[in-house]
Amino acid sequence: MNTASEEKNLAEHGELYDVQAMHAPIMRERAEPRDGYEPIHPVWALLFGAFLFWGGWYLGRYSGDFRVDVLDEKKSLGAAAVAAQPIDPVVLGERLYQGRCLACHQADGKGRPGQFPPLAGSEWVLGPPATLARIVLHGLQGKINVNGETYNGQMPGMASQLTDAQIAAVLTYIRQAWGNQADPVEGKVVAAARQATSARKTQWTVAELEQQPKEDPLPATTAGSVEPGKAPPAATPPATKTPKNN
Repeated sequence: MNTASEEKNLAEHGELYDVQAMHAPIMRERAEPRDGYEPIHPVWALLFGAFLFWGGWYLGRYSGDFRVDVLDEKKSLGAAAVAAQPIDPVVLGERLYQGRCLACHQADGKGRPGQFPPLAGSEWVLGPPATLARIVLHGLQGKINVNGETYNGQMPGMASQLTDAQIAAVLTYIRQAWGNQADPVEGKVVAAARQATSARKTQWTVAELEQQPKEDPLPATTAGSVEPGKAPPAATPPATKTPKNN
């Protein structure tokens, strides 16, 4: 109940009700409970982050990129390991060609008119393997005539990017694809070209290639070295001496 003085004060201010008296019960009420809205303890947040980090590291190290040729859940643990079969050079060469050469020489081996020469039916591809190995090892620059057309561009060398066996596989593939019919190229041919031109730092020109030998001497095989794709020779047991009877 408002007193007479309070009612007079309210009437002077044009108010009909005491606002403070109306809000007093509300202000006496307690705050609403907030169960379930409390922040997570920092220790639990750190543990959860550490678990996520460990899970990512574990998958990255042991998942094998989720490749079917790496992960085989049906493989018997007691089965004997099968020796890895050497990959077909043509298959390997096609893979390398698609990743490194296809953008310029195209999937059909016809290149790009006026820009990049064709490989299909090219006299350079079907010519001496040593010359072809030199081109892939150190690259080519300047004018070159292929199938009656003149091209003027640059091809980067791949001596630092591919091994002898990989380059031999690429050369074998392009010499047998798109109707080409030429002998495969062995890794030792590329190794000989690499050794003979090891001091070269620049790309070849056609004039320089025409002065190079059509075949390089094969590098000497050191003891213990094995040619790619071939099994190492069996070890010869040491000879034993039979003791003489006195």
